[in-house]
Formats: sequence, structure tokens, C-alpha cells
Amino acid sequence: MLIQLTTKVVVAVLYLQLACERNSNQSSYKVKKSILFLLFFCSIGAIAQEYIYISAEGIRKVLRVDLGYTQWSMQQQDSATRMARGIHLLNEVKIISAFWKTDWAVTTHDAFYMSLDMGVLANERHSKGIGATMERESKFSTSIAMGYLLMTGYRTEKWGALAGIDFRFWSSQVGDLTMPNLSGPLFYFSRPILGRVEYAFSRNNPDFRLILTGWHASGNSEKRMPYQGLRLELPLSSGGRTWLCATYTKQTALSEDVFYFTPASETVFSQWMIGVRIGQLP
Repeated sequence: MLIQLTTKVVVAVLYLQLACERNSNQSSYKVKKSILFLLFFCSIGAIAQEYIYISAEGIRKVLRVDLGYTQWSMQQQDSATRMARGIHLLNEVKIISAFWKTDWAVTTHDAFYMSLDMGVLANERHSKGIGATMERESKFSTSIAMGYLLMTGYRTEKWGALAGIDFRFWSSQVGDLTMPNLSGPLFYFSRPILGRVEYAFSRNNPDFRLILTGWHASGNSEKRMPYQGLRLELPLSSGGRTWLCATYTKQTALSEDVFYFTPASETVFSQWMIGVRIGQLP
């Protein structure tokens, strides 16, 4: 109880600081933003248990989590690529699909999700000034995404095909290169169309199947930007609970260098991740 109360107080304080610092060009902004999201990411299960009882079997049925290695980069126009490497965490909570039987022909997959990537800058850090007044760019890098997705389709013992939509909020930093730019929104929003195909290796074990998911969204406004990606999942266990997962995403949006305070410019963001996904097939 004390831990939960402390977490809520820290989250509230950080949120207020973020609201004050959003347009103040302070380098601590992105660190506090990541800490806030990490605290929320880690405590959401404990807070939910305060109000809703979920058994151990229920948690196995409702949650899917990812843990992996990731690398992401940003390239502004006429500039060198800035790259970061780190760890990838994802928490996916199924809602309707948690109660949907996998042996039904008409199938669905929906979930609220939150992902957090934390790492360090792989390039040489920028610096300015000389001697005692020299400043160096921060190496800390992060990428944050959250939203809700919904897909529905048809599944047989051998094949499956689903389509749907994803409502996604996203932001990222590589060193002191931040996206969105400081004068832009807190998170970029995209609404990609999703498509998923499945192939079962054995009719006797329909959960042991290969899954390929793709998404695409267009956008041309200050808050909505184009977004594309692919995800491949390969089963590692016969029960369909453990998966090898690989993801690639690409997005074009405005970013800003808060170290040199250069004007915001169009930037190509790309990221790939490889890791393990744990959770039953939705």
C-alpha cells in the first residue's frame, strides 16, 4: 500500500513538472518524461489489483509482454544519422479477445498497450564550449508508444487473416534530438490500418503458428504523421505461449535538436527490435 501511494505521489509530481517544462527547452524534460512513463508502466498492474481481483490464471490469459533488444535512429535532412541502442519493454492487456476462444472461426484481437525503449546514444556526443564551460550532449535515449488496437477476421485450423485499426501515441529521443519538437505536441498520433496473416504448422496444434502483422498510416498535419511497420512472430513453445518476435517500424515527422537549439526539421525515424514475447495467442 505504501509503495503504491509513493508511486502515485511521484507520478503526480513528475507530471506537474513536465507540464511546466514542456516549452522551456530544459534537457531534463525527456528524462523525467521517461521516468514518469516507466513508473506508470511498472505500477499499473499493482494499481489495478487494488480495484479488480485477477487470478494468476487470469493474468496469463489477459497479458502479453515483450522483452528484447532494440536499435532506433533519426536522420534530419542534410544531417548524419543519430542512432541509439537499448532494451525494449512492452505490456499488452487484452480486453475482448481475452474471453474469445481461439477455436472459433470468427476471431478478434484487441488490446491496450504500452511500450518503452531505453538506451544510450551510439554516436559520438556533440559538444559546445571549451574548457570549464564545455557542455556535452546527453547519451540517454528513449522511445515511448501507447494506444489501443482492434482487429477482427477469420481463422481455421491452418490459416488466419485479420484486419483492423490502431490508435497510437508516440514520441522518441536520440541523445538530444527529440521527436516531436518542443513546440509541437507531447506525443504524435497515428491511426494505422492493420493487417495480419497466420499459418499453423500443424492442424493438431493450431496455436503453434507463424504470425505476420503489417500496418500503414498516412498523415500530413502537425499532430498526425505517416507510420509503417512489420512484425513477425515465431512460436517457441508447443502451447503457443512463448514467441520469438521481430519488429521494424518507420515514421517521418518533425524533430528538434535541443542541444544546439536548431530549428525543427523533417526527420526519418526507423527502429527494429528482436526479442521474446510471452502470452497466449489472441
